[in-house]
This record gives sequence, structure tokens and C-alpha cells, in this order.
Amino acid sequence: MAPLVIWLGDQRSAHLAAVGSETVFCNQQLAQQIVDELVGISNAAITNKRPPIGNISKWLPAVVSSAQAGKFVAQWGVPIARQRKAEAAMTNKKKTDALYAAEMKSQVEENIRIAELSLQKMPDDVLGQLINNVMPNLPTRAAQDKLVKCLKLREVPRGLGCVEALAAITAATLRTE
Repeated sequence: MAPLVIWLGDQRSAHLAAVGSETVFCNQQLAQQIVDELVGISNAAITNKRPPIGNISKWLPAVVSSAQAGKFVAQWGVPIARQRKAEAAMTNKKKTDALYAAEMKSQVEENIRIAELSLQKMPDDVLGQLINNVMPNLPTRAAQDKLVKCLKLREVPRGLGCVEALAAITAATLRTE
């Protein structure tokens, strides 16, 4: 059974043992609903929307028994479940975005490495054509100057104009092969 996601704030340590022992015979989904209900009631009690649970050691077995009999209806736990699922989705999205960013960075680094190797092997006349072809595509004189300086040193420029330079180097390399 996967661990339950329990958000109990300050009451966490007081309820963990009871929750674990009472929900051990419930399926994962039902156990999570019970935990969400407990958290929702605790939160509602803190904000005076309802009275607190008087005795957790009596409340929890009664709710588990009701749930196992198919009579449990979540009320206070519904917003908790939504929040937990939304946060899990956000965490998954952040992980996916981070993986994508790392993959893209790796791909750009590989393209730069290939472009640098191509520049080292490129004949001078092709390098001159490359400079003339790429320069008009750059937005500023500073970007053009940077490009010329880098290409004359047979280095791939970084930053502004890098994508255009990489594309042009690749195209020039293909023409010379």
C-alpha cells in the first residue's frame, strides 16, 4: 500500500499513529478519503466552521467502519482532496518542465559542440560566406560584430544570434560535405 498523504498541520503527530492503525484494512483510495476528511474537519475546527473532533480514538474507528460498510460520504475532505491533487499535478508539471528544460539544454549543448567542430574544419572561403550570409539576419550592429569576432576565432557565438549562427553553420557544413 502506498503511503497516505496526510496534511494535519500541528496535529500531525497526534493523529498519525491512529490513522495508520485504523486504515490499514482499507483500500488506498478509501483510506485517503478518510484521511482527507480528518484533515478537512481539523481545518474547519481551526477556523470555527465546525466543532473539533472530540475523541479521535472513537471517531476514526466509527468512520472506518462506516466507510467499509459503504456508508461514508466525504464532506470536509473534498476540498482537501482537490488541493492535494492540484498540488500533485503542479509538482508533476514542474518535474516534467525541468526534465524538458534539461533535455533542451543538452540538445543545445550538443548542437554547439557539433557546430564548433564544423567551424574548426571549415575552409576560410566558406567561413567568409557564412559570415556574409548570417550577418543580415542579426538585429543589431553589436550582434553582428559579436558574430564576426566569434566566427573569425572559429567559435560558436553565445546569446543573441546563437540560433541563427548555429543554423547557418549547419547549412554551410552541409554544403561543404
